[in-house]
Amino acid sequence: MLLAAIMSTGYLAMNPGLTTAAHSEFFIDPAEPQTNTTTTASYPDRLQPNATTNVTLGIGNHEHQSFSYRITVVWNETTTQSHQLRLADNETRLYPVQLEAPSEPARYRVQFQLYKQNETNPALQTRLFIRVNETATTPR
Repeated sequence: MLLAAIMSTGYLAMNPGLTTAAHSEFFIDPAEPQTNTTTTASYPDRLQPNATTNVTLGIGNHEHQSFSYRITVVWNETTTQSHQLRLADNETRLYPVQLEAPSEPARYRVQFQLYKQNETNPALQTRLFIRVNETATTPR
């Protein structure tokens, strides 16, 4: 019995990947390359109608196999973009997304939704809040 326990512990120590739960990561990349800032404050919270800005999303695959993902961008309740990508096991990718503000001034919740394989509900979500108005400063 003791020998079996020692062998099991040794096997798990030599194969740590088998002890981690399968999961995916999804985040807004907080780094702004020009300043090395590490907060989402580097992203604008105000835009003029129809103005564009860029957001970088991070996706990490720790599912123990290659995995297909779909990213959607939703302004309030309206889906405006959909992107497909495939990641190898243990691959993390930074994925740039260009946002275009709606023409109607308002406060918008911009959701970024990550769907795994062919699932119909998002597995993970993150968001930004952006106010669209005529007096907003132009994004960097």
